Amino acid sequence: MKMRVNSTSISVLLITLSLLTFVPGALRLVSEGWREPYLEFPGLRFQNNFAMIGLFALGFVTVGLVALWTGYRRNERWAWFTIFLIWLFFYCPELILPGFINVKGIAVGFEWRAWLEGIRAGDHLTIGVALGILNVVVMFVALLLPLRAFSASKPPREASDILS
Repeated sequence: MKMRVNSTSISVLLITLSLLTFVPGALRLVSEGWREPYLEFPGLRFQNNFAMIGLFALGFVTVGLVALWTGYRRNERWAWFTIFLIWLFFYCPELILPGFINVKGIAVGFEWRAWLEGIRAGDHLTIGVALGILNVVVMFVALLLPLRAFSASKPPREASDILS
């Protein structure tokens, strides 16, 4: 298989790597979610849905990889739109929202120095939020990189092109 190096192929590589970062956590949720059917707290008992959440994440990663390696590489607009929707509704909330919920006063008075100090000190939540933001930005840049190739007008496909 010969692959040309262009903006789309670089984008495919970056998005593939970004999507694959979800696999270890999803597999951990699936494997640990089956051990305890219920989560018990004092006076409360909830069904453990972590395995289903892990399967949900693996499903999104699989859909993204299939769209990437089939239509996206051929600059088909549906594939770009599919990856954009995965980025918007799965990727961003999963990686950024927990950090924004736990950071008080994000809109006003955010202290960059304290945030960077938390990263330097090894605070797992702060590092997780920083890696999540970095991952979301990398995937967004990778989506924008080949935008011209996806927006270029293409001639209509002939029946012989579709069948081959």
